[in-house]
Amino acid sequence: MAQYTFFTQFTVGSKITLADLTSSWPEGSLMKTPGQNSVWYITGSTRRLMSDNYANNFQSRFVKQLPGSWQTLPIGLTVTAREDRLFSEQLP
Repeated sequence: MAQYTFFTQFTVGSKITLADLTSSWPEGSLMKTPGQNSVWYITGSTRRLMSDNYANNFQSRFVKQLPGSWQTLPIGLTVTAREDRLFSEQLP
C-alpha cells in the first residue's frame, strides 16, 4: 500500500487540449521538436535543455514531440545532473 500514498495528494482537473497548449505549457513537460534529439524541460516561464534525461528519472516515453509556442520560451540553465527540485520523493 505504501507505493500508492502519493496519489492521494493529487486531484484530477479538466483535460488539457492542444488548444490549451497554444499559449502555455504545464510545468514539468518534456518537449522535443520533431526530427531533433534535444529534450527540453518546461518550467512554466522558461525551457531548459536536458543533457541527461535519466539523471532525474525521466523516461523518454513521456517526451512529447510537438512544435509550438514552447519553442519561444526563454532558455534557462541546462539540466546537467539530478536536481531535487525536478525529482523529489518528498512532499512540499
